[in-house]
Amino acid sequence: MGRHGRHPLRSLGVALLFTVIGTQAQQPDPREQWFRMADMFQALGLRDGSRVADIGSGPGFFTIPMARIVGKTGRVFAVDIDEEVLKTLRQRVGEAALENIDVIQGEPRDPKLPSNSLDAALIVDACHEMIEHKAMLTRIRQALKPGARLVIVERMPRTVRDKPRKDQMDKHVLAPELVAPELSEAGFEIVDRRDDFISRPQAEDFFWMIIA
Repeated sequence: MGRHGRHPLRSLGVALLFTVIGTQAQQPDPREQWFRMADMFQALGLRDGSRVADIGSGPGFFTIPMARIVGKTGRVFAVDIDEEVLKTLRQRVGEAALENIDVIQGEPRDPKLPSNSLDAALIVDACHEMIEHKAMLTRIRQALKPGARLVIVERMPRTVRDKPRKDQMDKHVLAPELVAPELSEAGFEIVDRRDDFISRPQAEDFFWMIIA
């Protein structure tokens, strides 16, 4: 299980991004700008018709906006392994009247995504919850088309950045120095790494991004 009883593949810490889950899907969320959602989507190369996975979707903070971008000819695969949070996501999808979202209950070793079918995949603040990270990265790579992109964003407190992997995972964080070689081992090529993606100089932590 993940932090505080949450399971791996939950994204973004519910306390941070889902304190209020609105059902007014058309209303812009000010958190989107703070969290640089548009930059994440640009890194993914999202466009009309794209097929993309939101891995660790939670209640759909990224899933819903992604579905609107890819349009009726595109598809978003929202993956989580927590059935309760997926119930919330399904409700939100229904309220938003979006028919281009597949909600998938994955497993710790397998996101259950269709092979060789995705243009992009996004993992936000969820890598540190993936106990079976080697198997997961391999499965994700198998789901991506040749040349497709995987974008990973994680929060990193400065005080634990140099700690061993287990210590970082116990704190529910993961440094880019640990993730980068794991991506290479799984067969990915890193095309960009931004340790200061959200720099937060006055805070104790920051968010990094890797594009592979």
